[in-house]
Amino acid sequence: TILLFNHAATEALNQTYSNLIGATTELPTTMTKNLESKYQKKLGHITIQRTTRWKIDQPQIVDGALTIESIGIGYAFPQWLLDDGTICEPGGFHRRPLEDIETQLAEQADEVRRLKEVEGKINQDPQVKAA
Repeated sequence: TILLFNHAATEALNQTYSNLIGATTELPTTMTKNLESKYQKKLGHITIQRTTRWKIDQPQIVDGALTIESIGIGYAFPQWLLDDGTICEPGGFHRRPLEDIETQLAEQADEVRRLKEVEGKINQDPQVKAA
């Protein structure tokens, strides 16, 4: 059950605060380590990435002795990945993966080369500027 979250979680999950509070989650609610970084998990149409997660413990006195009870897991993620490969960050920032950008740049360079070498265009031609 989701008990607490921040604005990034509402943005990533495309939900309102009132829809998330108390909702069930696909995220694990137990873990063996106390702290884990670089955790990744698919949640519906997104994948949370570079996530830090940690156990949330609550001290209690049971029969006069101090005990620690695990009451949940905290998650903090700086970015999430959409199914189409778009990398998203809080605040509405969206970008394509570096590989996509490199491919796009190579395709643009090929088109400029074709315009110049095959069609005889020069840098000042509108088609070359547009490419």
